[in-house]
Amino acid sequence: MTSASAATSPGTPPGAPASGDRARPRSTIAWFVLAVVGVAAAATFAISGARARGLATLQPQDNPSLPVAELTVSLVEVQKIEGYAISRRYSGEVRAAATTRLAFEAAEPIVELTVSEGDTVAAGQVLARLDTSEIEADLAVLRARLGSAAAQLSELEAGPRQEVLAAAAARVSELEQRLELAELTARRRRTLVAGRHVPEDSADEAEFEALAQGHALEAARQELAELTNGTRPERILAAEARVDELAASVARSETDLADAELKAPFDGVIGAVLAELGSNPGPGVPVLEVVQSSDLEAWIGLPVEVCSRLAPDSPHVLQLSDGRTVQGSLRARLPRLDTATRTRTLLFTLGDLDLTQAIPGQRVDLQLEEFVETAGFWLPLTALVRSRRGLWAAYAIAPTEGPPTVERRELELLHTTGEFAFVRGLLQPGERLVRNGVQRLVEGQRVALGEVETIPSDPR
Repeated sequence: MTSASAATSPGTPPGAPASGDRARPRSTIAWFVLAVVGVAAAATFAISGARARGLATLQPQDNPSLPVAELTVSLVEVQKIEGYAISRRYSGEVRAAATTRLAFEAAEPIVELTVSEGDTVAAGQVLARLDTSEIEADLAVLRARLGSAAAQLSELEAGPRQEVLAAAAARVSELEQRLELAELTARRRRTLVAGRHVPEDSADEAEFEALAQGHALEAARQELAELTNGTRPERILAAEARVDELAASVARSETDLADAELKAPFDGVIGAVLAELGSNPGPGVPVLEVVQSSDLEAWIGLPVEVCSRLAPDSPHVLQLSDGRTVQGSLRARLPRLDTATRTRTLLFTLGDLDLTQAIPGQRVDLQLEEFVETAGFWLPLTALVRSRRGLWAAYAIAPTEGPPTVERRELELLHTTGEFAFVRGLLQPGERLVRNGVQRLVEGQRVALGEVETIPSDPR
């Protein structure tokens, strides 16, 4: 009992743990408190760092109340101009100056076909032939008939020969003598009848014979007069008409004989062979298609108001689909409007291009410049920043005394080309605008002025 009491220190309440037993719980609590304080300090440090980083990354335009560092900016001095040029491109297609389909006029079989698709041909070259045996036979008959008719016409025009005239005159003289004899005989018979030596009817017969000889003599005299006067004009005209008729028939047959050969109408390329050797396509049925190889043209549709500004034969630069350019000129305007595109087709020459350099149907472009009359300013695209309601903005150097600051100007974007934009808005000629880095600026920010550049009236 004495030893137990001695182990307990004085002043210790009965039932309380000994000093050795209390030391271990207090140490544990202290370490726990220190750990909590450390964690809290680390969290506070992390939050402070994050806030510092957030402030460091916050842009001036996100929070205009923050202090802004002074920036050095390059400037452009704007000039007011009265408009700008727009380059417009109109597309069309390459076409051959002439594409024709050749056909025979006679209904005969094809006996020769000398070309194939894609062959190059020269003007006048024979491309195909028909069987001409029947045409040649008909032509021979017609020529013979023409010769006969021409001979008859020559005979009529020459009139009767001298031998014929002499024979007719002799016939008249003979009939005159016969008439004289018949009249003498009739007078004698009347005398005999009066003396009752012959019957009365014999006198009548003699008188009628004299009358007949008189009529024959008159006919012979008329025939002689006709021969002496020559051939009647009507007979000569009829003979001439017959000769002309046969000559026309001969000419037609000769034309059919010539048409039995198809010849190239110009230098070109065979686009299609539409008939076979030995076939009989018939009159007017296409056999070959020939595309002219030179004088290619560009057919381009343009708005009517643009067409009116182009002068006839005016030179233009045209660009093919493969990037090549060619000098051309306006040749003609088609007198109609395309109802689908509401454009009028213009025809342009393509210089010396041929089918070896361009293909019908290939795309070709015409580039024209149009001047838009509206006052404004050219600015580099880097000087613009998006604003609200579809507008854009730029920063100009404020016209104030003291350190330079920037002012925000709302602008309307009208046209862009390359690295520049044409704008209008609250700008004055000669004002200086920030060229680059406008995303880092806010209204009223102080800046340090750098180099000043002047933009030309047409920066393209």
